[in-house]
Amino acid sequence: MKKNIILLLALAVVLFLAGCGSTPSADEYAGEVNGEKITKTEYQERFALLQASYKMRQEAYSGVTVDEITDDVLQELETQAFDDMVYQKLLMKEAEDRGIEVSDEELDIAINDFKESQLQNSEDAYAEFLAQVGMDEEKFREEMKMELIISKIQDEVTAEVSISEEEIKAFYEENLEMYKQPAGIQIYHILVDDEELANQILDKLNSGADFSELAKEYSTCGSAASGGDLGIVNETTSFVQEFLDAALKLEPGQITEEPVKTEFGYHIIKAGDRQEESISDFESVKNSIMLQLQQEKEIRTFNDFVEGLNNKADIKDYRDTNK
Repeated sequence: MKKNIILLLALAVVLFLAGCGSTPSADEYAGEVNGEKITKTEYQERFALLQASYKMRQEAYSGVTVDEITDDVLQELETQAFDDMVYQKLLMKEAEDRGIEVSDEELDIAINDFKESQLQNSEDAYAEFLAQVGMDEEKFREEMKMELIISKIQDEVTAEVSISEEEIKAFYEENLEMYKQPAGIQIYHILVDDEELANQILDKLNSGADFSELAKEYSTCGSAASGGDLGIVNETTSFVQEFLDAALKLEPGQITEEPVKTEFGYHIIKAGDRQEESISDFESVKNSIMLQLQQEKEIRTFNDFVEGLNNKADIKDYRDTNK
C-alpha cells in the first residue's frame, strides 16, 4: 500500500539539510546525537522554516496575513526545531545502516508529483512556494530526497503490519453508530441557470423523458454525472431551506410541478424511494475499515520505532549554554 509522505509538504513542514562547509567551532553547536553534531546553522535554519510554515498554516486557515508570532508559540517552535533535527540525525543514520538510497529518477518523479498535486503544475506557484519557505530549488530537492528516504524506512519498518478479520469485525461492532444510515428519501435534481430552460425540461419530463438522462444533459450540478442523485435527504441535510422544503414534500416518484428557485439557480426535483434508518452491513464497509486500521497501525508502529531510536540515543542539547 502506498504510504503517505510523513511530513506535509503542502504546509511546507519539511526538514532542512544544512549545506556543506567548514567544520564549526564547538560554540557553534546546538546539540549532538550519538556523537553527531547539530550545528547552530542547521538548527536556526530549521527554526526559521518552522516559523514560515506556521505563518502559512495560520494564513491558510484564517485568510489573514500573520506578521508576528507570539512568544509562547516561538518557544514551542524552538523545541520542535531541535526535536526535528534530532529525528533527522537518527533517521539518516538508520537509512545509512539499512543501505537505503534514493535515485535521481525517484526524486524527479516525487517533485513532479508534488508540483502536480499541490501547485497545479504552475511554475509561478512553485517559485512562490520556494520563496515562502526560504529555499532554492537545490535545497528543496534535498528536502524531498530526505522525505523519500524516510518513507522507505517506514516501508521497511511497517512491512509486516497487517490487520486481522477479527480486528476489523471488532471495530465494526464497537462503532456501529458510525455506519448508521439515517431515515429519509432518495432525492434527484436537475439544476439550471435559466427558468425558461427549467420549464422546457419539465415539459420533456411530463412527456415521458428520462429524468436521469436529462440530468446528465442539462444539469450544472456535480450530481449530473450520476443522473442528479443527491442521496438520502432528511430534515437534517445541509441544503438550502427552499430546496429542502420542496424536496421533503414529495412522495416517491413525484417531481416538483414548477422549478424551485434558490441562490444556485432553478431546480427540478424528483423523489425516489423512502428509506428507514439502517446500519450498513459489515461486508459493505469491511474494506474501508481495513484500510483505516492498517494506516493507523502503520503510523503507530513507525512512531514507536522512531521513539525507540530516540530513547536509546545519546542526545545533548547545548542551546541554553550557547545562546
